[in-house]
Amino acid sequence: MKAGKPVYIEKPMAVTYEECCRINRISNETGVPCFVAYYRRYLPYFLKVKELIENGSIGNVINVQIRFAQPPRDLDYRKSHVACTTGYCRRRLLL
Repeated sequence: MKAGKPVYIEKPMAVTYEECCRINRISNETGVPCFVAYYRRYLPYFLKVKELIENGSIGNVINVQIRFAQPPRDLDYRKSHVACTTGYCRRRLLL
């Protein structure tokens, strides 16, 4: 950032809170953005969950929690209209 180049950081952003504060301070001082990777939001199954929530097909969703039990893999949504029912990820929907 001090060189004037945007920075893309994988999670975790830093090891300590102080390091995070330093990164944010330098970004603010230089006016150069620092981006933290949240790549999962663009994976197919997260996009499907987002679609199901936004179009109301699974009701009025108040909260969604997804916990990974294994590395990401492709899910076939043509077999099921509700995402994450295969045991691949644990979900909790509070309707």
